[in-house]
Amino acid sequence: PGVVAVVRELSGARVGTKAQVERLIDAASPHLAVAVVDGIAQGSAPDHSLVRLVALLGRAPTLDGALLNRIQIVSSRHPVVADPAMLDRVARYLDHERSFARYGAAAALGSLGDREHVPALIVLLDDPAASVREVAHASLKQLTSMTIAGDPVRWELWLERQEAWWRDEGRALVARIEVAPRAELIEILRRTCTKRLYHRELAPALLGLVERGDTESIELALSALGPLRAPSALPAIRELRDHRDPLVRRRAGAALRAYRHADVSEPLQLPPGLEPSR
Repeated sequence: PGVVAVVRELSGARVGTKAQVERLIDAASPHLAVAVVDGIAQGSAPDHSLVRLVALLGRAPTLDGALLNRIQIVSSRHPVVADPAMLDRVARYLDHERSFARYGAAAALGSLGDREHVPALIVLLDDPAASVREVAHASLKQLTSMTIAGDPVRWELWLERQEAWWRDEGRALVARIEVAPRAELIEILRRTCTKRLYHRELAPALLGLVERGDTESIELALSALGPLRAPSALPAIRELRDHRDPLVRRRAGAALRAYRHADVSEPLQLPPGLEPSR
């Protein structure tokens, strides 16, 4: 408990370089190494904790299971942002020979909120281990808000449809976001804001609306960013909670809440003006 408490305080204060943390892990017994990991995970600066935990993956193979588990815990409790390199580092464990590592990676990727590795999670629906199949399915539902059964064929068909939408329609719609008049823009956002598989392409265009600076554009962008749940948009949404306009602040709070504990069993509730046409 003492080790956990000390490391928790250091991590919360962002004290300790990557090299110092690695030396601490190397010098610790297996039991105390887990205590160090717990202290990092419990720090009051979750973004910093996430970076440190991901960086330790592979340092000591016996510790990887605990690290993946704490990565999942941190990212499920806090809206954190992982860059592509960090996500790839976690995703390497999806095809690990040990089922506990595949399980941990699938759970962590679901909580981290990035959809880049959805195809790899679909592959795990055929995993020999039932626990891995179940967590891969749970993560897919969490990432996409789709309630498709855990049948890989159904998920592959869904993925094919998403890819066809992007090829035939989505790319052109995103290109119009910057220049479309208001009525067309609302229709574009209605048709794109739930296409989470393409959040990396959609988020920059929506953040471009935020950069216009006028309240109307910011409100429209936030109305779409909430359902999209793009991790890369989190810093901008956080900043908008302090915007001078109270409506923007409320929209930013609502968008930020959409990132946490999304209930995939409920129909997605879109803001006024973005509901699908009947």
